[in-house]
Amino acid sequence: MNLPAGGINLAATIIGVILTLIIFSYVLGDNFLFRLAVSLFIGVASGFGCLITYRSILYPSLLQPLLQNPQQGLMTISIPLILSLLLVFKFSPRWSNVGNPSVALMVGVGAATVVGGAVQGTLLPQILASINQFDLPMMRNMGINPVLGILEGGIVLLGTITTLAYFHFGVRQEADGKANRAAWLVPLSWMGQFFIAIALGWIFSGVLRAGYVAFFERVRFVVEAILNLLKAIQL
Repeated sequence: MNLPAGGINLAATIIGVILTLIIFSYVLGDNFLFRLAVSLFIGVASGFGCLITYRSILYPSLLQPLLQNPQQGLMTISIPLILSLLLVFKFSPRWSNVGNPSVALMVGVGAATVVGGAVQGTLLPQILASINQFDLPMMRNMGINPVLGILEGGIVLLGTITTLAYFHFGVRQEADGKANRAAWLVPLSWMGQFFIAIALGWIFSGVLRAGYVAFFERVRFVVEAILNLLKAIQL
């Protein structure tokens, strides 16, 4: 039996309003309905993740090669399949060492990806952006006052250098046996903390603003849904 589109939309709206009110009930304290809604969300998210994994990874990378050309497909997926099967041994404390090569490969590839992404996506663009702040011809073409441009570039460069200095954790052993950071790194590290605090404050304000937007959007959704339902009942 095919349900009409209007009935499906009405049912989805009612369910959305009920779940939203249940989530808002956490303001009054932890309760069974809130835990039920969270469990429902986790279950739906897990099911959706499994479906995406199957459609995006398992089927195109494992099943499809075997179905199209079993002999060549088996040769293609043999190594990934063996590494994946080794992960099953991690469920057993006795045989967990058998799965270490697969875990080591994942950790190594993941670390290399993160480091490469940080260098190419963050460090190098930040360096280029700091250099461009001192491009006087570009400032003249854009109508920017060179003095203000250099001042702004100096602040950006100072923030970049001091922030990197804060994350320098190298120490050296003094004559008294204590391990201390280099003397020239201490003031730079302190200034780096100042710039990091500003950046974290800006990020937190953005997250808080996004939370307020989501909250008021949900409130508006509930109010509009109730008003529409009341109008439909009156008609």
